[in-house]
Amino acid sequence: MAFFDDLTENLQKVSRDLSGKAQEVTETVKIRGRISDAEDLLKSTYVQLGKSVYEKYGTDENSEFADEFRIIAEAKSAIDQYRRKLNDARGVRVCANCGAEISRQASFCPKCGAAQTEEAAGTSEEGTAVRHCPKCGAELEAGARFCVKCGSPVEQEEN
Repeated sequence: MAFFDDLTENLQKVSRDLSGKAQEVTETVKIRGRISDAEDLLKSTYVQLGKSVYEKYGTDENSEFADEFRIIAEAKSAIDQYRRKLNDARGVRVCANCGAEISRQASFCPKCGAAQTEEAAGTSEEGTAVRHCPKCGAELEAGARFCVKCGSPVEQEEN
């Protein structure tokens, strides 16, 4: 019978040790989560602070942060160029009034109703004039003799 008593006592000891370890692991996970939350708050605060400083002093060429401001301006410009290329590839443009993505052929924004200027849609990324079908207004590909939307013949481009 002593054997079973020793076995029971050992199992109870192991059970208490495992329970203690489980509580320790749980507490460790909670603390790590709190550390992560505090680090995320710190990062977002630094980002907001940096953005505020850039917005307030970003045009100051004599600032001690002029090099960083220049890098930010160049990155923003590159992002804008990539977005325009992406929009061109997708056949869309951005409404100047509300920022919605709309069809390149749209005369009015379907979201806010603002009239779209030809200036916004009138040139390609390369800066060349974009031609439109005189019948339906669809954008024409370079060298097109017929409209791909309505099939109407179009005048040839003059070189």
